[in-house]
Amino acid sequence: MSNATENYLKFFHWPGATYLTASLFENIQQLLSHLKPLIDGKKTAANIPEQTCLLNTIKILSSNFKALSFCGIKLPEILVDESYQNFVKEYQSSIIYIIENGYSKDGSDMDVCGGLWEDLYASCQDIMTFSIQLIYSDTKSVVHNLAL
Repeated sequence: MSNATENYLKFFHWPGATYLTASLFENIQQLLSHLKPLIDGKKTAANIPEQTCLLNTIKILSSNFKALSFCGIKLPEILVDESYQNFVKEYQSSIIYIIENGYSKDGSDMDVCGGLWEDLYASCQDIMTFSIQLIYSDTKSVVHNLAL
């Protein structure tokens, strides 16, 4: 097997969890929506499972964005109309929100949860390095969506 083929195929197995389907991105959008309150909420040992779910969701999103980039596919080619708009809305209110505002540490047990959130923040930064060109179909839509 050639190196190019091996590089291509490495995206399509767990833990990459890369499927490049509309339903995968819709499920990620729903998970981001459901888990978004954790960003500004208290981070305690009691909600570690939910925090870990958010981290893994973001890592799966990162893997899928890397695969999209490698395959030369833009997200509007997979998600259309309302599904695409819903995804962008959740992306902005979670991934971009974390990058711009960080995450709340108020009342949180950062001794227990701090490393997880540092990893989560780094994963969001990783997503941002290549996602703009995948999410927005052209520069006009970037300006329009960022203005919202």
